[in-house]
Amino acid sequence: MVMSLLTLTCPHCAQVGKLPHELMGKTVACPRCSKSFAVPFIKTTPPELPKAPIVEAVRELPEPRKDDLLGKARRHFAKMTPEERKKTYWGIAAFFVAVVLCPLSSLMNTGDEKEKAKEAGKPPEVPIETTAPDLFGDFDANSIAAESRYKGKMVQVRGRIVSIGKEILGAPYVVLGNGDEFSPFGVQCIFPRDKHGLESVSKGQVVTVRGKCRSKLGNVLVDHCELVR
Repeated sequence: MVMSLLTLTCPHCAQVGKLPHELMGKTVACPRCSKSFAVPFIKTTPPELPKAPIVEAVRELPEPRKDDLLGKARRHFAKMTPEERKKTYWGIAAFFVAVVLCPLSSLMNTGDEKEKAKEAGKPPEVPIETTAPDLFGDFDANSIAAESRYKGKMVQVRGRIVSIGKEILGAPYVVLGNGDEFSPFGVQCIFPRDKHGLESVSKGQVVTVRGKCRSKLGNVLVDHCELVR
């Protein structure tokens, strides 16, 4: 470390000399005239150290590729004729159907196919034979006990048709009366859209219907129905 020195002039003989900073405020003797004098307090500035040059780290980014795949595709598409563009659209649509929609449809149908396979391996279920008034009465008296007995099971119900119609989604149905002519509810039997045979029946006719019992929501619901006659 370099010691900083003061440059002073002797007030008696004008001799110029250098003294350490630590002697400020103290009395010293001039080496030339041997006369004493007090070293004054002098405000000094420490020597400025050289500053290191600031180097900014600049990361050179690669220039965008002019021949990237997207750019090539755009330029190629721009050069196409309307007929070629039409063929490209159809190709993209076919790819989307083959890669996305078909696997998705298969996944959605897997559950139904497994259920059908299970049903195919079982012996035919013997339906519970009853009448519309009795079935409705069982649910009306104790819905918990009725669901335990009928829900999810095949039932064969005989009753008088009080109404014929279609659900919001288009499935045809008939409602068999519950025996009370003033009641708006009964047993609603829902049929497949494509195969139902309801063209030959009419209101007031007594029919026998077979289907799977669900639950009671106003009407007792029976779906996947078919006419037994």
